[in-house]
Amino acid sequence: VCSEAVSVGPHTLSKGSTLMVHLQGVHHNPVFWPDPLKYDPNRFYGKEITPYTFIPFIEGPRMCLGQYLSLLESKIVLSTLLMTYRFELVNVEDAGVKHSFMVPIIPKTGHYMKI
Repeated sequence: VCSEAVSVGPHTLSKGSTLMVHLQGVHHNPVFWPDPLKYDPNRFYGKEITPYTFIPFIEGPRMCLGQYLSLLESKIVLSTLLMTYRFELVNVEDAGVKHSFMVPIIPKTGHYMKI
């Protein structure tokens, strides 16, 4: 939902407009992904990904089936670590700065901890 009016190319979106992203169109765009229908995991190896051209976890009927399992596993590992060790944040100054384009929202520089 647009928080303010914005122009995108020749189109103007009013404040409050709902915008839907056509993920298949984004993920199969040959401008960003040469030979987009070819299975090629090496296309990600050692290459900078253009912002918003790859969105692996998403909502809706075609979202990743492993998302909930991976989130559950992450919670179990994190809770085990927190019960076992004491963590101290090292980069206090920039730990709250959000990454400018990653989805979902993540820290720009990460969280560095002293254990």
